[in-house]
Parts: sequence; C-alpha cells; structure tokens
Amino acid sequence: LAPYDPYLPWIFMGEELAHTFRLWTAGFDIYSPNLDVLRHAYRRENTHKFWENVDRAFATGGIHNALVNLTVQRIQHLLGWA
Repeated sequence: LAPYDPYLPWIFMGEELAHTFRLWTAGFDIYSPNLDVLRHAYRRENTHKFWENVDRAFATGGIHNALVNLTVQRIQHLLGWA
C-alpha cells in the first residue's frame, strides 16, 4: 500500500485526500459511488479532539492553524496546484 506522506506528520484536515492521491499514483483505482454507502459520525464528546492534542504537544498554543496552512500548501504541491 501507499505510505502516509512523511512531510505531513500532523495532518488532520486533508488526510483522506492526500492518502487517496498517493494510492492512486501507486496504481490503485479510486471509485466514487453515486449514493452514500458509508459515513463517519465525528463525535468524541468525552475526549480531546485532534487540534487540542496538537496544541498540548507544542509549547505554544494555537499551532493548529499554522499546521493546517502548511498542510494545504503540501497538498497543493502534490496536485501540482502550487
């Protein structure tokens, strides 16, 4: 299988898209059904969210937005969009 991008260690928003690119360029076929066949209910009411854990992992708070900006730039680079 295609590994995760080593330049996106803290990716959250865009993870599925970036991994899909890597799978497709590794030779996997990607399909999109006309109807929803699977869904993810994002509910974690009694535990920390990803962006809270990122802020706790670094000495300065508010790092999540800076990491998202870097993530977007990397994904744009992968697509040849940058």
